[in-house]
Amino acid sequence: AEFQAASDAGSICGVAAVEVPLGSDWLAPLRRDQVPIVGTQNWFEYGCLRDRVGEGRLGAQYLLGRLRRRTGVLQWRQPQPWGAACGDSVLTGVRAALAAAGLELNPRWVRDDLPPGSPGAGWEEFREIWLAGKAKPDSLLICDDHLFTTAAMAILELKIRVPEDLLVVTHYNKGSGMICPFPVAKLEYDPNDHVRCMGEMLVRLMRSKSVLRRHLMWRCELIEPEMTTVVGGAPEIGLR
Repeated sequence: AEFQAASDAGSICGVAAVEVPLGSDWLAPLRRDQVPIVGTQNWFEYGCLRDRVGEGRLGAQYLLGRLRRRTGVLQWRQPQPWGAACGDSVLTGVRAALAAAGLELNPRWVRDDLPPGSPGAGWEEFREIWLAGKAKPDSLLICDDHLFTTAAMAILELKIRVPEDLLVVTHYNKGSGMICPFPVAKLEYDPNDHVRCMGEMLVRLMRSKSVLRRHLMWRCELIEPEMTTVVGGAPEIGLR
């Protein structure tokens, strides 16, 4: 209510929009008044976006490079209007990497319908994959750290050896302190850098200055278990 009142009064001079549904009512008057908005989704004119296609491709390539050919995927496919395309983008990257190796993604080893924050979501979805049939995946890409936390519990309960039986790559928010009970590769994402990128872009737009690119793709860094090897990383922001 306070935000809407400030918008109606014309006292908002810039907005950082994080995970905002497409077509939200409050956007129209701000756009009419040409208030700068920087979002985290591609339907905004200006945005800093997670490179979800690249994240899926990077994770799958890591697994393929270690001779894993049967990859499972845990992620969250957000319903519209928040953007089912986010989930599709991750799978697009995974499928592209597998196709380059002459492989296909087995739909029986993909789960994406439970919100990561719901109790036991990762535990339940991983068990569905693992118990789906006699054939088992030899690798697992987890695209949300909340899903990893409870999926790890299921992996331990089922006495699956990591990495011998199952090589795991998981999304990881830098600085979260997430505990990994077995060796995993991390697709490390830095939310602080992402927010800084959004802030710098927004300030420039509020000062009526131009930016080099309207949309910046924010990439994860792949960190191997017990190593410091880094692949990928943050983009050149190009704001100054």
